[in-house]
Amino acid sequence: PASPEQQAESDAIAARLAKVEAFARAGKYAAAVALAEPALADAEALGYAPTLARAELARGSLEVERGDYSEGAELLERGFARALAAGDDERANDAARRLVRLYGASLAKPEQARAWELVAEGLTARDPDPAGAFELAVALATVAGQRGEFEAARAGFERALELWQALPAGDPVRRATALNNLAIYEFRLGRLELAEAHFGEVHTAFTETYGRQHPRVATALTNLGNVALAAADYAGAQPHFEAAEAIWSRTVGPEHPDLAAAVIGLAAVHTRLGAYDQALAAFERAHAIQSAALGPEHAQLGYTLANHGGVLVDLGRYGEARSKLEQARTVWEAAMGPEHALLAVPLAQLAEVELAEGALELAGERAARAVELGRQFGSDNPKFASVRLTAGKVALARGRLDEARTDIEAAHALFAASGAEPGMRARSELALAELRVREGQPETGRELVERALGRLSGPADARLQAQLREWLAAH
Repeated sequence: PASPEQQAESDAIAARLAKVEAFARAGKYAAAVALAEPALADAEALGYAPTLARAELARGSLEVERGDYSEGAELLERGFARALAAGDDERANDAARRLVRLYGASLAKPEQARAWELVAEGLTARDPDPAGAFELAVALATVAGQRGEFEAARAGFERALELWQALPAGDPVRRATALNNLAIYEFRLGRLELAEAHFGEVHTAFTETYGRQHPRVATALTNLGNVALAAADYAGAQPHFEAAEAIWSRTVGPEHPDLAAAVIGLAAVHTRLGAYDQALAAFERAHAIQSAALGPEHAQLGYTLANHGGVLVDLGRYGEARSKLEQARTVWEAAMGPEHALLAVPLAQLAEVELAEGALELAGERAARAVELGRQFGSDNPKFASVRLTAGKVALARGRLDEARTDIEAAHALFAASGAEPGMRARSELALAELRVREGQPETGRELVERALGRLSGPADARLQAQLREWLAAH
């Protein structure tokens, strides 16, 4: 600053910004905003670049935490440019890494993310601070996962953990953040035991650091709920999602986009328990939250639409299902490109719709494309097994027994080996039974369906049980 008075004012603003950052770390966003807005205004009036850069970066980071990603990006970019011009490489580098994650994950804009990757890599190479290298590794792995490069994401997060171990003084929050993201991609790869162990460690670290009522704890609870859901532990999943929803509602408000993840989890629980009206209402609520906060074309809406459409397929409401699934496909193609692995999910469900309505040629086209894209998940991933099961059912309906046998047997074997939920395993056994009948082995088919029926219980499986009994009566 040009004068002692300006220096004193700059110091006073810096002290207020330190409180803003502390409130934000504690999840007290209302208190942080109340301090951040006047601090930024005073920094603008002062006109001292390093202080203004810090104020813009603090406010930008806060807006990202509150779910206003566009405003956060604008402030972070301004703060980055100002910090770089002022020679504050540390803050400029931090802003660049944040922008990689923001554009690559939260805003789902891969081209902007790639540009910021280059900037962050250049700054990190110029000043190879171990903590900075760690943060960059987390950012790059996060973006790789968003692009559907799941194995690259997993390897990137493991690299981040290695870098963390090398830091002179390890920060448990940084490690937990990297471990959380690693666990997300272990989960997406179908490695449930690893994911559950990692998410549990993350939940413990965040709870010990922040207390039980913090948004990061809500994130950990949602992830634990998703693992329990995948393991068919519906009684265990529901309280995780309910606790996460309550924490987010109290700390960031009921319209924050992160809260939608817990609502979607509850929708899935309601579906498994046969409470379809509650499930469909929860999907609609999640879609409304995401649309208002993120815009109607954000990639996150694809997950909600695809799951919503899948439930409508199970209910036989094919027209509604097709609308939701086509929307999911359109959103994901626009946000992540036409070759992204996740597109296999709505395409396979659309194939199920066409199969149910007798449009076998179109069903075959959709199933073939779903398999092509789904290979990116990996041959041992339950998501790919689901896609192959659909492809096998379509091939069977078209009389292509060799193709059907290859896909149905592979899907059934993976579901059996991976401990998939009973409903999914039963669906594969029903498809395999139909194949055995076509092969002239009706008794083997009946044994498969009887075995599947014996595994199912409760309201979640009522519709599938009825389908299996109907098949037995016909055979």
